[in-house]
Order: sequence, then C-alpha cells, then structure tokens
Amino acid sequence: MKESRFSEQQIVGILKEAEVGVAVRVMHEGAGLSVARAYQNAFIERFNRSYRDEVLNAYVFCDLDEVRQITREWLRSYNQEPSHDALGSLPLALYREQLTAKNSTTELAI
Repeated sequence: MKESRFSEQQIVGILKEAEVGVAVRVMHEGAGLSVARAYQNAFIERFNRSYRDEVLNAYVFCDLDEVRQITREWLRSYNQEPSHDALGSLPLALYREQLTAKNSTTELAI
C-alpha cells in the first residue's frame, strides 16, 4: 500500500495558506507537484485514507449493494457530522458554507 506524501497537518497547513492567498506554486516549490496536482493530492489522499480506514478495512461485505449502502451512510457522516478537528470540529459541509460565504463577501468588498 502506498503511503500518503502529506500528513494531515501538512494538508491543513496547505489549505490554510491557500485560504489567506499564498500562491500554490510558492507553497509547493520543490515538492515536485504541479499546481493542479497539489490540490488533488491534498484532498484525494486524505479522502482515500479515511474511506479505506473507516469503510473498506472496517467491514466484511456480502455484496456490492452492501458496499454502496455503507458508503452512502459514511459519506453523509463524513460531510455532516463534526469530526474534523483541523476545521475547528466543524462538519465539512458547514465549513465549506462558511468559507464560500467569506469568499463571496471578500469578492463583493473589492
């Protein structure tokens, strides 16, 4: 199994730098990542790890329908329940709403 290139703390640091406007190219200079891949790695690696640990490795499935049902339940939990310490214990969906609202206000103020 391939190890993630970034720890959870590194991913959160990258996102916080991006939130305050640090250019992705500057954040990842020397890391061997393209601008597009920097974001892909941060989000996809973390999501895949969580899904693998909390669903695929946690259950013995009888059929594909069971995988789909448990995945639906897990996705709802992952997006709606406050389990993201790095986001101040906010649910992912609420954090996204606040970030979107903040960015909208910033754009309007300019």
